[in-house]
Amino acid sequence: MRHLFALGYRDPEQERKQAVEQRERRRTAMAEIERRAASGEITQAKEAAAALLLQSPDDLELNLRVAKLFYALGEMRLALPCLDTLMHSGVETPNVVHLRGAVLLGMRQLPMAAEQLEYARHLEPSRPELHAQLGWAYLRVGAAQQAEEAFRRELATNPRSYSALHGMAAALCRRSAFEQSAEHALDAIEQRPGDWRTHYRLGVALVQLGRTDDAAGAFQAAVRLDQRCLAPLRWLAECLAEGSRGRQACQDETRRRLATRRAQRIPGGGDQRADGPARSARPHQQ
Repeated sequence: MRHLFALGYRDPEQERKQAVEQRERRRTAMAEIERRAASGEITQAKEAAAALLLQSPDDLELNLRVAKLFYALGEMRLALPCLDTLMHSGVETPNVVHLRGAVLLGMRQLPMAAEQLEYARHLEPSRPELHAQLGWAYLRVGAAQQAEEAFRRELATNPRSYSALHGMAAALCRRSAFEQSAEHALDAIEQRPGDWRTHYRLGVALVQLGRTDDAAGAFQAAVRLDQRCLAPLRWLAECLAEGSRGRQACQDETRRRLATRRAQRIPGGGDQRADGPARSARPHQQ
């Protein structure tokens, strides 16, 4: 038996036990990383997750958990290689396919994102937020009709989906259904009032409806929520300028009417009457 160990023989049972122990250690370490991320230690969590994955790149369970962590932290480019590892290993569960489509959507790789999300819809059409994400992929490639259909499917099962409500507001605005767009934007704001994008979307719809003052309020709310965004500022400036032009036009009309009334009066106090000649203030000379 000793010569077998000398030749590199390993006890399968012993190897299995070691693999189980190592997997449990990785699970414990990953749970700690997730806890640190949840407590706000973002940089440390990302570094620790990358280091753990480097030690065990072929652990499929670890790849999935790290991909979910990076996706939740907005690190799409770090999440995608983990998901590619899973797909190349033949792991094409609805969870993995859906997550990969969402990551591609976040990276603006829109045709690939739509393809992956359609595949996920084929595998499990009832997955939460799947149709909303598919709608955004279609909307961003200009397929507004398909996007609207996807958003409607999401809202049919989840009427409070913020992503679907926001997406419907954008899609309806694309086809000039501004009243409905504003209604969906308001519904989205009720679900998530702290997101500047829906206030902005509401403002755009209100401008098209001619409600400039209301639109200015929506754009002001968007600017308060995120002062780095330039689009609401530009629209707000236009709304304020339009309001100024409206006030100026009103003042000009008032001046015009006053000037017309003054022109109807003869110098010296006589009135121009519609039913006869003007009466002169001068005495009649014999």
